[in-house]
Amino acid sequence: MPILNIIKLEIKGILKSYLFFIAILIISIATYIQVSPYLNYNPKLSENEYNSLYQKYGEKSSDEIPVNNEDLNTPLTSEQERIYYAKSDLIFYLSKLVEKNQISKDNFQSITNELKQESLSITEIDTIVGKNTGMQDLFSFFYLNKHNANKGYEEYNHYATLKIQDKGFPFFFGMKYQEFLLLYMVFFLIVYIPINLFFFVKKENLEILRYRVKGSLSPIIEKALSLLISLTLIIIINNLFYSCLFIIKGLSNFSDLFYFWLNSLIILVPLCFICSLSLFICTLFRNSIVIFPVLIGALLYSNFPVTKDDGTIVWVIKPATILIRYANGFWENKQPDFLYINSIALIILSIILVYAGSSLIRRRTNAF
Repeated sequence: MPILNIIKLEIKGILKSYLFFIAILIISIATYIQVSPYLNYNPKLSENEYNSLYQKYGEKSSDEIPVNNEDLNTPLTSEQERIYYAKSDLIFYLSKLVEKNQISKDNFQSITNELKQESLSITEIDTIVGKNTGMQDLFSFFYLNKHNANKGYEEYNHYATLKIQDKGFPFFFGMKYQEFLLLYMVFFLIVYIPINLFFFVKKENLEILRYRVKGSLSPIIEKALSLLISLTLIIIINNLFYSCLFIIKGLSNFSDLFYFWLNSLIILVPLCFICSLSLFICTLFRNSIVIFPVLIGALLYSNFPVTKDDGTIVWVIKPATILIRYANGFWENKQPDFLYINSIALIILSIILVYAGSSLIRRRTNAF
């Protein structure tokens, strides 16, 4: 069919672009850098893996670990528990001082031996530590700041297992994956679309003539379809890569992968809106450069958080937003409110913009 041949030619033109292949590489690598730590955050951690990710006293060992420890740590409800875990924090801290030669090994050994007594009070422990290190009220500091504790990899694995029973690991991973893949694809479109549509504007008169003579689809529709198919290719390549990782690491079954692929399609909606908006603006002003500040403004608008009545700053879905953000902890993330309503609205706006652009093209055929 002539229409399919035209779209194939458009897609071939995009795929022959070195800029497009460079973009696939950059988008994929940038996304992997952001989301790869989440692959370690699975419900099958060994004790060594768990300890490598978390320090013993419950703080993150790396800023890249996608975890909010306050959500994952177990609350300590009794004084005995708080003392027990505060002792562990104290001993870990003192062991680091021994490595730096700030206290002697003999004093450290003396402290650890005396702390084996379970009946010691907070004051008595402070006295023991102060006598051997010269640091007063050191244990009290750890005790007062000890409200939660990582009780080990078994508790963590149990917690994570409960989380994935219904939705699977790819569901939680997919939310962060969608967020960063969409973000970097939007960055790419901000640069790529003005350049790509620059040539569309240059040959617009020929496109209009072909549209009038051959009676084919509007150049706007053809261009939008070719851009969307090319962007879909980027999503498919990345989905295949992470699906293979899930299978290799044993993090997913077939049904989980199916929903992972299905949920990833949500990012096509804002991409469709961006393409439709850009083509309409390009047709209206006959200038592709105008698209650049418009897309920058849309990006800033979509990424701008709001302040709640209680003073907390959160990201929410705003009308016609082109980004999807998941700002909670990895296991606490959920679909933002109004995500699907906004997606439907973007689809409707995309259809309107394409129709309006096609109408402009149709009116200009009167010039021939």
